[in-house]
Amino acid sequence: MKNLLKILSLFFILSIFIVACGKDDEDTDLCAEITCVNGECVDGDCVCEEGYTGENCEIAPANHDSDICDRDAYTFEEDSFGLAPNHNELACIVQGEDYNEVIYIKNFTVIQFQGNDIEVEYLTIDSLTNLPEGIEYEFSNSNRTFAPGEHGCISLSGLSTVAEGDYKLGVYVTVKVNVLENPISDEATSLAVNNGVDMDFTYYLRVRADGAPCDDVVE
Repeated sequence: MKNLLKILSLFFILSIFIVACGKDDEDTDLCAEITCVNGECVDGDCVCEEGYTGENCEIAPANHDSDICDRDAYTFEEDSFGLAPNHNELACIVQGEDYNEVIYIKNFTVIQFQGNDIEVEYLTIDSLTNLPEGIEYEFSNSNRTFAPGEHGCISLSGLSTVAEGDYKLGVYVTVKVNVLENPISDEATSLAVNNGVDMDFTYYLRVRADGAPCDDVVE
């Protein structure tokens, strides 16, 4: 009889423990520490309002302005990403003459990061540097941020009288990938070298004197 009472007591205690554990699981709030800026949290993930992107729905939808440049005027190949056309195909800047050209951009969907294929969540072009003095740029999408595979364009315009030469653009970016909690920011080439990221944004603007040929190749 005593053994039976012991067994029943143990069974009762175990039952209480199982019920308590189940209640803890049910009470666990997966969204307790997650803030969705423009959306709501569902089972620990942000479900964004229409047009918003980013892990926490923090990226506003871009306003694509076709008056700046027509982002659909250039067709990227399916597996082609980065900047286009090749800088050797872009017209040279002629000293003392008005310049108006367009560079097209398509964001990566997957990049090599430290030897592994990882998904890109978004990429922002923070700034372009080392443009020949007098040349300005403007993006077709207002926030300069591109979702995976999204494309846009950059309008270049102005008048420059700088010395002839090949001016390598400094392309400063912020990129968010799915394996890192926070986005990383740097000049694209430095980002590639320092973090093992396969992301090529190498681009040159060529400045030539009036009447000088513009058929040389910049590697």
